[in-house]
Amino acid sequence: QEYCDLCPKGAYSAGAGQSECTSCSFAHSTTGSTGQRTSRMACVCEKGYHTDRPALARWQADPLGCEDCEPCLECPAGSSCPVANMTNPRQPSGIYLQRKGRGWSGYKCTSNMSCVAAEDPEQGRCDHNFDDSVLTCSHCIEGYFLWKKECVECRKPKWLPFTLGFGLFIAGIIATYYFSNSPVTRDASALLTTTVAFGLLLTAAQSISVMSSLQVSWPEPWLSVINAFRLIAFDIEGLQLECLQRP
Repeated sequence: QEYCDLCPKGAYSAGAGQSECTSCSFAHSTTGSTGQRTSRMACVCEKGYHTDRPALARWQADPLGCEDCEPCLECPAGSSCPVANMTNPRQPSGIYLQRKGRGWSGYKCTSNMSCVAAEDPEQGRCDHNFDDSVLTCSHCIEGYFLWKKECVECRKPKWLPFTLGFGLFIAGIIATYYFSNSPVTRDASALLTTTVAFGLLLTAAQSISVMSSLQVSWPEPWLSVINAFRLIAFDIEGLQLECLQRP
C-alpha cells in the first residue's frame, strides 16, 4: 500500500494522488501548516501581510496569466498581521488605519482612548464618542466636545456665574489700570506695588483655572466659574467651541 506525503509549506499538488508539487508563485505566499494542499486554493498570504482578495481570486483563476497580481500587501507600520490569510490588518489601540489604494496606511491617533483596538478596521476605529469618519479620530461626534483628550458631552453652561467670574476679572484689570494712572501711583514705588498687585491677580485667576484639571466633579456654579477662568490660562477647550459650531 502506497502512502502520499503532504506537499511542503508553500506548495500544492494538482490533485490527490499526484506525485509532483507546484510552488505558490506569488510573493509572500504560504500554505497552511495543516489540511489539504491538493489545489492552488491552499495558497494564501503569509503572516505579516494581508490579502487583496480580488487579486488572489484572479491568481487562483489563472496563475500564469496573473504574474503581476500581487495578492499579498505588507501590513502598515503600527498594525499587525499575526496569522496567515488575513483580509485586513489588525488595528492596535492608538493607531488609525485608513484605506489607501489596495492597502492601508497607519496614523497616530489623538490619544490611546480615541482609537481602539479592532480586529477589522473597516468595522470601527474610534471609541469613547470620537468620530469614525474623521482621520485619527481627532473630532468628537455631534453633542460632544474634546476635553483632556476625551469626548465630553456638551452641557448648557450656567451663564450667570460664567459671566460673573469673567466680569470680575475684567473689572480687576480696569481698576488696576485707573489706579496705576492716578496721582497716587505716580511715584515709582506705588507703580511697582500696582504692577505686583496686577500680577498676583492674574496668578490667582490662573490658579483657579488649574483646579479644572483635578479629578473632581465640581458642582454648579463652581464648575462654570472655573471654566470661565480657563481662558486666562489660554485653555479654550472648556468653552465648548465644538458645541457652538454644530446645530
